[in-house]
Amino acid sequence: MPDRPQPPVRATLAAARPAPIPPGPRSAAPMAHGSMRLRYGAPKGEDAQTPHAHDEVDIVVAGRGRFEVGGGACAFGPDDVPLAPAGAPHRFVAFSDDFAARVVFHGPEGGEGGRGSAGTVRSAERRESGRPQ
Repeated sequence: MPDRPQPPVRATLAAARPAPIPPGPRSAAPMAHGSMRLRYGAPKGEDAQTPHAHDEVDIVVAGRGRFEVGGGACAFGPDDVPLAPAGAPHRFVAFSDDFAARVVFHGPEGGEGGRGSAGTVRSAERRESGRPQ
């Protein structure tokens, strides 16, 4: 049985930051395995995202701003993890010049929780504002 190439088991920020961004995507792609694709992005000025076919989890590594998704919004900063369900309009707005995030796309086309559901982000917004969940 031939050896199958193994995916990387570790992706570092140091390697992702200088990685080239291919035409089309707005982020570098340091790792993929099964349905999971790990990317690294650091938009400048404007985040021109469009809805994706898969669920997206962003791991903020630097910067602050607001994350809009599916009609809701929440503030974000380092170590926060905003979620954009598959099909949901979303974008980062009013972000600092140093903003950067690891981006994880995963799951089946259409998402795991139903297309366009933004409940997780709305729950985060309620916690932020002090409203009951």
